[in-house]
Amino acid sequence: MTKNEKNEIKLELKAAKYVRDRIKTISSHARKRKDGKLKETERRAQELTQYESVEEAQEAYGWGYITEQEYNHIVDLFEGREGKVNDIDVDDLILSWVHRFLDQLNSSINEYEYLLMSPEEQKKYQENRREIEEMKRKRR
Repeated sequence: MTKNEKNEIKLELKAAKYVRDRIKTISSHARKRKDGKLKETERRAQELTQYESVEEAQEAYGWGYITEQEYNHIVDLFEGREGKVNDIDVDDLILSWVHRFLDQLNSSINEYEYLLMSPEEQKKYQENRREIEEMKRKRR
């Protein structure tokens, strides 16, 4: 490998690591948003437990204990249109895409790092991988 090729690989490696770090930041933000939504959904489900039926919630609305918006939300929860913890939302899709990108980036980073190794380091790396694979097979 020429010095110029090695420098190009180093540059690719640096760029890939930078992008990986940025994507991890996106993942962290999406995870935090998702966790917040999950907590909110759990809180609303907890609120729902104070009413045993839509009629009971309607009575609370009639007496002015809850707003129309809260009543409609409770009706939606009872009817199962909202509040499902397992619904796929935008954050789920973001996390799915991010994990796919991270897998691809990590694979590229590993390849670049391998290419930058000396032949001796590459040989040792291959030997270590074989040993690890053999240990995994023995455990099965």
